[in-house]
Amino acid sequence: MQYRTITLADREQAEACIAASGSMACQSSFVNLYMWRKVFPTEIAFSDGFLFRRAVRHGETRHYFPLGKGDLDAALAKILAQDPAPIFMGLTKEQADIVAQRLPHLKYTFTELRDNADYIYETKSLITLSGKKLHGKKNHLNRFLKTYEGRWETVPISRENLPLVRAFHEEWCKKNDCKGGKGLAGEYCAVMDALDVYEELGVFGLLLLVDGKPAAYSFASKINDQVADVHVEKADTDIDGSYAVINQQMAEKMLSSFTYVNREEDMGIPGLRKAKESYRPAILLMLHKGVPEAKAMTVPKAAAPAPAEPYPALEKQVHVG
Repeated sequence: MQYRTITLADREQAEACIAASGSMACQSSFVNLYMWRKVFPTEIAFSDGFLFRRAVRHGETRHYFPLGKGDLDAALAKILAQDPAPIFMGLTKEQADIVAQRLPHLKYTFTELRDNADYIYETKSLITLSGKKLHGKKNHLNRFLKTYEGRWETVPISRENLPLVRAFHEEWCKKNDCKGGKGLAGEYCAVMDALDVYEELGVFGLLLLVDGKPAAYSFASKINDQVADVHVEKADTDIDGSYAVINQQMAEKMLSSFTYVNREEDMGIPGLRKAKESYRPAILLMLHKGVPEAKAMTVPKAAAPAPAEPYPALEKQVHVG
């Protein structure tokens, strides 16, 4: 089994494996694997109907749960053939249980990764914003609609308006000092890579225009028939309500055929966590790290967590009402 760098040519085969696995996690998205490949290099391999992934982080090789449908014992054996005591990352609770049950001789210890948990919402809830808990969101949306009545519209992102999206993202990064913030610099590269091959990636998105000028945009991709993954959402915070509108309009006009929307993790950033929690996720998909006993002594102990990197304007995205 030969691991290598992911390419666009892998899309059809990878998406078939991902869909067959039933995974809801954003880490399993082909688009994420591709657009973040330079920032977080991950190697892939295909064998017997499964997609295999591994990466080297902080000096340790980390494997991910094989995605596909078929002989799972054989798939795990292929990983063990190259790494007799593999460290696993991004395991759901169900996947962690499978690893523990099928590889009992390795005596795994599993650690919950709260900062990497995926926020998954019912699409209908994001569209209607109904109910007492989302009343503040609905009010914020209505204020925008009243303030900018007759002055706004949304259009699907296409080859024709991609230059507008790229220019808007460039401007957003200038305002938020993307080049100066480590996390945002990586995101800038990932987003631009995705926009360079927007149609080939199979993503779909929406551009919000106010007075004919870009005010926000978002794009997503299909994980499976039930779940879509929103990869990027950017808005001009000088236009009050722009985040609320692009969120709701994206769900209504681009994601309504999906039961759930995965809006990815909060990375431990307080403002981002507050924003994601305020939309009341239906599922908080907790992910885990699994370390076998043989490597428990060799895995470096985690240092005290550094303060979360500031994420500009996030508090403006939190519309509690």
